[in-house]
Amino acid sequence: MESQREDRVRRLAVIVATTSVVTAGVYVAGCSKSEYADVPEIMLEAAASSGSSPWMESISTADVPSAVPSSATVLTGDADTAQTLSGAEIGLYGGTPNSPVCDREKMDLFLGEHPDKAEAFREVTHARDIGDFLGGLSPVVLTADTRVTNHGFDNGVTTFQSVLQKGTTVLIDDTGVPVVRCACGNPLAPPAALAAPVSKLRFQGDEWEDWNIKRLAAVRPAEEPIKTFVLSDVVAAQSLPPNAAPPPPLAIAPGEPVPFVATPEVVEQAEQTLRAEQANSGESSVPNGDTVTDDQTSDSTGTDDSSDTDTTQDTGTEETEDTGTVTESPAGETGDVPAVDESDTPVVDPALAPDADGESPVEEPTEPVVATDPAALPAEDAPGAEVVPPVIPVLPPITEYLPEITDILPTSELPAAP
Repeated sequence: MESQREDRVRRLAVIVATTSVVTAGVYVAGCSKSEYADVPEIMLEAAASSGSSPWMESISTADVPSAVPSSATVLTGDADTAQTLSGAEIGLYGGTPNSPVCDREKMDLFLGEHPDKAEAFREVTHARDIGDFLGGLSPVVLTADTRVTNHGFDNGVTTFQSVLQKGTTVLIDDTGVPVVRCACGNPLAPPAALAAPVSKLRFQGDEWEDWNIKRLAAVRPAEEPIKTFVLSDVVAAQSLPPNAAPPPPLAIAPGEPVPFVATPEVVEQAEQTLRAEQANSGESSVPNGDTVTDDQTSDSTGTDDSSDTDTTQDTGTEETEDTGTVTESPAGETGDVPAVDESDTPVVDPALAPDADGESPVEEPTEPVVATDPAALPAEDAPGAEVVPPVIPVLPPITEYLPEITDILPTSELPAAP
């Protein structure tokens, strides 16, 4: 009896242990599965397609390139999650010089003719006046496959996650976030579930030629409104040979429809904004490990308040003021200001010297000296003397002293001509 009881106890212990292991395994599996179970499918939308549930026909222009070269993208490597970039990132967007990529006025007119879609657009974008809202957006081109939250329209607003192919034209706000897709008029917002590994995400749709699940971008709003966006020239980049230097960057201000060639000052200002934002968020540090500060940023530009002073310390030369004196420059450096020899300095007559209080003396007019006697002529080096040549009297013509020939010989006595 005791042996049977012991065998029964052993069997029950084995069953309980097995049940515990299976339950724990199901619990662990259930946790790992439910962690990303709520992540919706992500639609792949090619740049040339109108996507799912478009609001309207495309407002993109014909000047948009069919494909953006890989050299224009800001992504430098693969990642297990979408690479989140600031809206102030230089080169995050592209443009075409002297040509808009989206027609904002066309969208404004369309929504004005469709009140139901206009009201839905206001609810999604929180825009009070659609015309003013669209007028403050900038048309650009995506240089990387970008994740967004998309809003379609099918008898009402539909919300879904999507990846927009690089080369897609969008309208961005002054923080650099995509707000409208130009190919369909769909409102956009930042994506959801950014922390999910891309291997756990489910994508739906046709993949494009250079699709890479580990090279996805996501845009977060810049900390402060951006004054000027620095863009990549996606048109010029198409015709460049391999390993060639990128074309000069473009720039566009919020609300401007057409980008322009960015000057070095504009690029420098954009770099300052990005460095300051990275320093504030702790994402960037200098080589020695110190955090980049605003002071270091302003020093690196070389455009501080000291540039307005009269003295330039970088060149080793000093600018002269309007005091009549010349400051000597180091020999052999500039050669623009020759050295002044004291022996050549003109001697100022004490009578003509300025008063102590800085007032200029009034010079008395000098009487001209008439040279009648060589001994009376003043010395040539006498200060203040004016030499006047001697006055020579003008005599009347000599004919005034000759009598007429008729006064000497009467006309009747003149001999006749032979």
